[in-house]
Order: sequence, then structure tokens, then C-alpha cells
Amino acid sequence: MYNLNKHDLLLLLKHDEDTYHKVYCELSNIICLYLIKNFHLSLEETKEIANDAFVQGAYLKIKQFDPNKSSFQTWIFTIAKNNCLNYLKKKKDLSFQDEGISINKIIDTNNINKGLLYELGFILNEVEFTYIEEHFIYDLSYHEIAKKYNVSLFYVKKIIKNAYDKIRNHKEILL
Repeated sequence: MYNLNKHDLLLLLKHDEDTYHKVYCELSNIICLYLIKNFHLSLEETKEIANDAFVQGAYLKIKQFDPNKSSFQTWIFTIAKNNCLNYLKKKKDLSFQDEGISINKIIDTNNINKGLLYELGFILNEVEFTYIEEHFIYDLSYHEIAKKYNVSLFYVKKIIKNAYDKIRNHKEILL
């Protein structure tokens, strides 16, 4: 486990490039292995995410690091994990769009395409439609939907996944 000493922390606060490089070399490979093992990403993807974590964390947000709350390694791993989750969310949205279906075709931030949304009403059951609407129109997270309807997080994920599958199977209607 890598521990950042006070001297190196002070140098990082001053944006010392040599110290930044030293810390990056110490931790980047460990972060990449963690991301590969836990998120099944390619080495190139993990290197980019690890680099972003260091730029966003060790370089830009180092003043927010509190050694009394966590170790530096835990802090930078948390940033990398969050970056990875954001990356996967964007990647999922892109793969969904690559299949010819774009929620943005159905939902425009300024105007809901009622015709396409109406078509969804015929494809999805009431619960699926409601959860898709809550998630994409009202921008609620899965956790917020689960809490609002007093159901498990697993149930919400399952319902939204089933809705996605139905939409994919009927994508010719949406195009």
C-alpha cells in the first residue's frame, strides 16, 4: 500500500511535476489492474481513466485531499473508480445509441417528442414506461426510483433493462 508522506503532499500542493510523476508511477499500474479486474476494461481504457484520476485528483483537486479522512491511495482509487463508472455510463449510452435507438430521439430537453413517447406506451407495460420516464425525463437515479416506489434497487434495474430490451426489439418503430 502506497502512503503519501507529508513532504510529497506539500510538493503536490505546489504542483511539483517530479513528485506528481513519482506518485503516478507508483499507483497508475495498480489502478489499471484494479479497473481491469473489477470492470473488465481494456488496458488502454484503464490507462486513460487512471490518467484522468491523477489529473483531476492529484493535480487539480489535491487541496481537497484530507489525510485525516483517508489515505492518498484510497482517495485516488475513489476518483478512478468514479471516473470509471462515469465512463461506463457514457459507453453504455453510446452502445445503446449505436444500436439505432437514442433516448434523445424520444426525449429532447426542451420538448418531449410525444409521438415517439406514445409509441413506447404500446411497447412497454405501465411499470416499465413509468421507470423509463422517471429515469430519462425526470433524471432520477435508480436509487431514487427504488426509494420513490418502495421497491428494491435490483427490481428497478431489472425493469429498466427489460424495457431497454423491448425497445431494442421494436427499434424500427422508433426510427
